[in-house]
Amino acid sequence: MKCNLNFKLPSKQAYRFLIFGASLAALTVAPSGAATIVDELGSAGPSFWAIVTDSTNPHLNGPGTTNGNVAVTHNNGTLSLDSSNAYAITGNVSLAAGASVSHPAQVTGSIFTNVSLNGVLSDATTAASYFQTLAPTNAITSITNSTMITSSGVGATNVLSVNNFNLGHDLTLTLKGDSTSQFIINISGGMTLNAGKINLVGGLLPSDVLFNVVSGNLKTSHGLNDESVINGIVLVSSNGSVQMSPGLINGELISLSAGDFQIVSGGSVNQTIPPSSVPEPSTYPLSILGLAAGAFFRWRRQNKLR
Repeated sequence: MKCNLNFKLPSKQAYRFLIFGASLAALTVAPSGAATIVDELGSAGPSFWAIVTDSTNPHLNGPGTTNGNVAVTHNNGTLSLDSSNAYAITGNVSLAAGASVSHPAQVTGSIFTNVSLNGVLSDATTAASYFQTLAPTNAITSITNSTMITSSGVGATNVLSVNNFNLGHDLTLTLKGDSTSQFIINISGGMTLNAGKINLVGGLLPSDVLFNVVSGNLKTSHGLNDESVINGIVLVSSNGSVQMSPGLINGELISLSAGDFQIVSGGSVNQTIPPSSVPEPSTYPLSILGLAAGAFFRWRRQNKLR
């Protein structure tokens, strides 16, 4: 079959429209290139884990439950579970070489032993160092009262450097931003909540928020019916400890410390897997061509009407 095309090459002005359309498409369709919190965490992120701990003896005691996967990255570490709890972990457990778990019946999923988790630990350590180097974009340095912090703009990465983070009973930190905004809060001096709450509004998800405890400990406390609640990812440095008694994290908990790791008295962590919203790379050329063609045909239509 022959196909005869009678095509007239566009003028220089038409070419300008084509170039403009392609440039516009590249700006509006292609990803911005700014790395997200999840990107930086890599294999240690919430897409894979509810808890990552390098403690030699992490405790997850009932009646709380970890909903999601757990990684024990310390060689020969022992994950202690409460034998009286119905289920301590509803997910899988991955153990580094020589590590073990007490009361394995408390794990609903599979228990994988002698797993190479060096990459997970390395990704978390590298990310923690990177987040710490980010310059603050917000002047707030202390969070001890109910506070609302609004994103500086659509898709903004908001960075805070806080030296005093202590939320008591009925006190809340509310972070407000659209679904493309991020909050990175670097904390020195520890992160303490005594029935305090951290809420996200405006479209933010737990995977959009990181609390990087650069120094000091994570401490949550109060009663089961009025426990502390954190929505976001908490990353505790190698010199800190985790003491949740009780407390709830919706997102992920990462601890780089070989020391104390206690989630007791009903403390819980719920893994929140981030949505995958980046378009497939193969769609970019089609989108660019579509917008460029649209710009060209609009130009031709306008010239015919003159």
